[in-house]
Amino acid sequence: RCSALGGEGTAKALRDALYRRLVRAPYAWHKASSTGDLVQRCTSDVETVRRFLQMQMMEVVRTVMMALVAVGIMLPINPMLTAVACSLLPLLMIFSYFYSRGVEKHFRMADEAEGAMTTALQENLTGMRVVRTFARQGQELEKFTRLNRDYRAKSLRLNDLMGIYWGASDTLGYLQIALVMLVSVAMA
Repeated sequence: RCSALGGEGTAKALRDALYRRLVRAPYAWHKASSTGDLVQRCTSDVETVRRFLQMQMMEVVRTVMMALVAVGIMLPINPMLTAVACSLLPLLMIFSYFYSRGVEKHFRMADEAEGAMTTALQENLTGMRVVRTFARQGQELEKFTRLNRDYRAKSLRLNDLMGIYWGASDTLGYLQIALVMLVSVAMA
């Protein structure tokens, strides 16, 4: 409940701040900005922040607390096995750091592609009469299809990278379990 209230409250504050910023922005800024990108910022990006605060932040807190409690329990029982159990954590942290640095570009590219697609959709919806008057339905459909394919390709590439990361991090976790078991058997 607290997580939901915090996430929704932060999202509302963020949407209010975005609205105030949009209202106060000069005309030249609005003219230079794409409408689809602005719509995406006010919807998709705010929703991403809300989901992170509601779900991922709680998961981070839970994981850190669980790790601290586990180490606190394991350390007095067997310091050597505790060290073995924690030995791959630095490797996992380094891997996570470099992954997040490398995937940042792909997140940005997918975000920009979504903004371009949203802009094309918004322009066609607001200018539907003009498109029909000049019989440009085919060209606009082709343009939207191209932008949609680009967004799909970038999103799939991002999903592939995330799959590689989660697969590799799960492998490291299972390797850590196997290492603890092997050392435990050798100690017995």
